[in-house]
Amino acid sequence: MNMNTETLPPSTHNFDRSVFRKLTKLTRLKGGELSALSRLHSTPLHVAKGETLIEMPATQQRFFVVTSGWLCAHSGQAGLTRQVYDIFQAGDFVGFETLLGAGNYFSVEALTSAQLIEISPSVMAQFMMENPHIAQPFHALNALRHIVLMDRMRSIARQKPRARVAHFLLEIANRERVTSLYHDGENGNSLTFNLPMVQIMLADCIGLTAVHISRTLTWMTQENLIERPARALITLKNETALIDLAQYRNRYIPFKPPS
Repeated sequence: MNMNTETLPPSTHNFDRSVFRKLTKLTRLKGGELSALSRLHSTPLHVAKGETLIEMPATQQRFFVVTSGWLCAHSGQAGLTRQVYDIFQAGDFVGFETLLGAGNYFSVEALTSAQLIEISPSVMAQFMMENPHIAQPFHALNALRHIVLMDRMRSIARQKPRARVAHFLLEIANRERVTSLYHDGENGNSLTFNLPMVQIMLADCIGLTAVHISRTLTWMTQENLIERPARALITLKNETALIDLAQYRNRYIPFKPPS
């Protein structure tokens, strides 16, 4: 296993603001209700780009909260049989299934350097059992995650390459809107966001080849649908046209689980 994590200084041993921002934006929870999370026994970790956090077959159940950076869950080998199943960003939980007694079923790799907080699944499960008013929104967020994944599966199974790429870009853009990890373009309409994924990783995420990804991004640029101001940045120049192309439905806004 090629994971080399290091313990962070005690001053960083707490939940990042993006975690609280996501939970308060997407649920009815208030910041004060979530303060108990910071008091759980946990271990802050740093993972470098390209390192593996969980490698299959996993020898133990693990649960993490991402506080910065990008990671992905995948199976198989790059360029051969790899399928990327999910992307994890600041505010996301990795290994939520372990809280229900299941195991970690996918390898998890850092796409960028990332900071996480590891909590024992048993500790987190006990916390949720003792705090049902927090547990219910957590389960609702996990259900939302599965709905988004089902939308992407439908896109992969039924849509043409251009629509698939548009669907994925919109998904990531709206995920980043939740934690405010984006900024507006100069004209006030475009949206620029970080996308630190090489083309082969994008291809493995939506069932295409790197060549298809390259051609599609070039076409989108020529059609003034997107712009690429830097290697890891994407600007949506015509979000409405992309939504029409992908038949995309934003699952994040509005999303308020029942009280």
